[in-house]
Amino acid sequence: MTPPLLTITRDTSSFVKFQGFEIERLMPSGTISALIEWPLPPDDRDEAITQITAAILCSALLRLGHIAFRWDDAASAMGGTFFPEPQSPSFKTRVMASLFHGSLPAAFGVLVTDDEIMARNLFVWGGWSLGGQAALVYDPAADPAPIVDALQHGMDWRGRALPPGCKLLFGSGHDGGVALVAASSVEVLDQFIANVEAELAAEDFKPRQHR
Repeated sequence: MTPPLLTITRDTSSFVKFQGFEIERLMPSGTISALIEWPLPPDDRDEAITQITAAILCSALLRLGHIAFRWDDAASAMGGTFFPEPQSPSFKTRVMASLFHGSLPAAFGVLVTDDEIMARNLFVWGGWSLGGQAALVYDPAADPAPIVDALQHGMDWRGRALPPGCKLLFGSGHDGGVALVAASSVEVLDQFIANVEAELAAEDFKPRQHR
């Protein structure tokens, strides 16, 4: 099977200017970013991404560590660890957050996994095609609690740093056919791109790279 075309763009400045908030919100402070783009499936299909592309990207992410992402179905979390959505904050907490411009926990759970099949759920979650998904890849030796907490405290990463132990953020653009990769260092970004190329090598395919 011939995989769909993947395009990797390291210079994200023009795309950020065009997309604005949709992409900027996925850029934690101090990260190095790139864009991954792929053709969308035909209009008569419900998927936001073809199975082969999802497999390539999830395998590349898992080569770096474990993945944590937004998920809201504990019953289908076999193969991972599910952290339910936080309890609704009290009225006092909501008032204080409003007065002091604080952030409130988001209303969704988080799935943590090192299983490739489960990892593909990040594309299945309804927020992917709406630009609401963000996955964090972290060192398996790290405490997942700060990773989960970070995902449950808002969708805007501007001015926020990646949590301890986190290597990379992989988040969806507005139309489902593009993802932003925000890495903790150039070395991590290079490794992720090398992982993508390694996964594609078995299919005798090399992605286009725009510098």
